[in-house]
Amino acid sequence: MAAGAAALLARSSSAPAAPFAPLRRGFSDHTLEDGIWRVFVLHSGDVWIQVAERADAREELSAKLGWATGAPPLIGLLIVLLLTGLLIGYGLAPLSELAERISARRPQDDEPLSLTRVPSEIEPVLSALNGLFGRVRSTLERERRFIDSAAHELRTPLAALMIHAQNARRAEDAAQRDASLDHLLAGVSRSVHLAEQMLAHSRVGRQTDSVPVSLRDVTRDAVAQRRPGCDASGHRLELDLCDAPCMLLADATGLSSMVGNLIDNAQRYAPSGSAIQVALAARDG
Repeated sequence: MAAGAAALLARSSSAPAAPFAPLRRGFSDHTLEDGIWRVFVLHSGDVWIQVAERADAREELSAKLGWATGAPPLIGLLIVLLLTGLLIGYGLAPLSELAERISARRPQDDEPLSLTRVPSEIEPVLSALNGLFGRVRSTLERERRFIDSAAHELRTPLAALMIHAQNARRAEDAAQRDASLDHLLAGVSRSVHLAEQMLAHSRVGRQTDSVPVSLRDVTRDAVAQRRPGCDASGHRLELDLCDAPCMLLADATGLSSMVGNLIDNAQRYAPSGSAIQVALAARDG
């Protein structure tokens, strides 16, 4: 429409003959009889142009556009999340199965674990666990053999000790009692020696940590522990140690047991009244 003559130059079929709003540039909202209208006014020379649209139609169009543009990404995101969850569950299924197998194992069950499906990522863990079970199985088997051997080896000495104790109890005079007690003490000594040897043997296959150990100190302590027994058996225990500490990486307990066994064997087989010499010397190279 022209501003001076206020004449309507053109309009659409659905537009009213009167202007929607005052002739002011820009957007504005106006309420008419059929609802709220969103109006845009443009001024070009002597001509004013008004474009209007009902607010409810705009909202409906905005909703359709929003759904059309937002729904596909949202649906795609949900599908991606669902697939990701399924893939994670599928990938973690071997771990869940492994946890269930370990939880269901009995203490005496030492068979290797096996899974229906072993991914490459889980295979090192399964191999390490089976290796651990194998080492535990070997340890338990060694302990069982040790117990069986100990029971077998100690049965005869204990039976002999019982016989000597019964003989001492039934002795008719002091001489018989003393003889039975001497046999009893000798049997006890042999049993203690046997038990110590078996314990030392059981430690041979046991993995221990090697630490810096002074062989000089270990030898001196072992001799000090065996000296009362040697004095009681009539043996002279002589010790000759070098000045050097003789350091080495070893298991201190096992090393002490080894030195003690050497002294015990010498005491066992050397005649009473003889000397048992323990010497430690350091050599270059």
